[in-house]
Amino acid sequence: MYVAATQRGGAPRDISWTQPNPVFYMDVKDWTPQTPLLFGPDTPGFGIKTLDDFPAGQWTLQAVIRTSDRSASQLAGPGTVFSESQRIVHRADPGVPNAELLLNRVEPSSALFPAGYGLELFEVHSALLSKHFNKPFKLRAVVRMPQGASADTLVPTLYVIGGFPGSLQSSIMIPWLFGTHDEANELAIVYLETEFTGGHSAFVDSASGGPWGTALVTELIPALEDTYPLEPRGDARFLTGHSSGGWTSLWLALEYPKVFGGTVSTAPDPVDFTRFQTVDIYAPNANMYLSHNGQRAPLMRNGAETIIWADDFVAMESALGEGGQMRSFEWTFSPRGLDGLPVPLWDRDTGIINPEIAKHWREFDITHRITQQWDAIAPILKDRVLIVMGTQDTFYLDGAVQSLDALLTKRGLGHVVELVPGDHSSILTRQLAQRIMQRALSIARGTPPTVSD
Repeated sequence: MYVAATQRGGAPRDISWTQPNPVFYMDVKDWTPQTPLLFGPDTPGFGIKTLDDFPAGQWTLQAVIRTSDRSASQLAGPGTVFSESQRIVHRADPGVPNAELLLNRVEPSSALFPAGYGLELFEVHSALLSKHFNKPFKLRAVVRMPQGASADTLVPTLYVIGGFPGSLQSSIMIPWLFGTHDEANELAIVYLETEFTGGHSAFVDSASGGPWGTALVTELIPALEDTYPLEPRGDARFLTGHSSGGWTSLWLALEYPKVFGGTVSTAPDPVDFTRFQTVDIYAPNANMYLSHNGQRAPLMRNGAETIIWADDFVAMESALGEGGQMRSFEWTFSPRGLDGLPVPLWDRDTGIINPEIAKHWREFDITHRITQQWDAIAPILKDRVLIVMGTQDTFYLDGAVQSLDALLTKRGLGHVVELVPGDHSSILTRQLAQRIMQRALSIARGTPPTVSD
């Protein structure tokens, strides 16, 4: 349960990474709506330490209870129950504000994905993930078939994976990025949902997050191909993704080379954990809050200016609970603890990294994996994989890609990585989307693109 507060415009529960509103929180169990729930002097918060420290002034308050069993967002998402915003004038400084908030609104399921644009929602029951989560669980995707597609004519498929958290709402990128090109009339575009309560699944078979990769290739893709006229062969299935989806598309292309024909991965999450943003997680005395140079670790920048630091961001995530971006990495890469949750890589107070958990993460370190399995992976990388990264990535992800590029160049595959001017978002253009579709069609037709393509 949360109470969010703001002195700015907008709903208090709209939490911004760069300007987060104060949030007060508590876990509730066996609570019934008829019972008033008291947020008192000792209720902890982020942004304001406790409610007893609440400063005087004009504020807007809003209560939220996290009820969704699917959304990674703690304060939003279909099914979330919340109160109307309430404006108050708090005169004590400091002191606990006096307000009564009624949880009487529900975020509608219509917010699940953007209707129209030729998009269709597709769902299939996942026996694998249902067993892992011990509850019914569906794999979901949004499908856009070519205009005038015939049930008698099979078409290749471009699988698109969004960035964190990979919600179905992000499928709006299909018509915006891909739908304006002629190539969109020659292939199907399928946006894969990766979101769950732990964050972004990355379609990894994870001890904590579950067997997402196996579920994708044995449950969701076969069901899609049974329903739509999609070519059921590896070369006719191409991947692309951005940010967390960029990492995911690269992982899938390397992990399932017979299932997928290749990928264009843009601005991927760290592909080398010696450059996990600015931290080497394997270094002696490694600390998630300190860069390799011993200085405070930045997490996000705007040009040359750091606008979020790692320790501040983790403090916000810890207050909000499961589903945050950094915690999502642990859901993907960490072993499962006795409590059923992923074991933390680092101590949330000190930032000190647990070297035993870092060893477990190495299994998912793509650069390490390529080094260890070079003979098997090098042929996949050649002509089948392209990584595009901005040289001023907003989240400092360019360092890891540069590290991978140095390895590949040294071994004769210098064309796999393209470092281009731009930040995390600016590199994702309609022109690049057209190029992605052209590569997908080339591989599907048996004419792999040349290096210049």
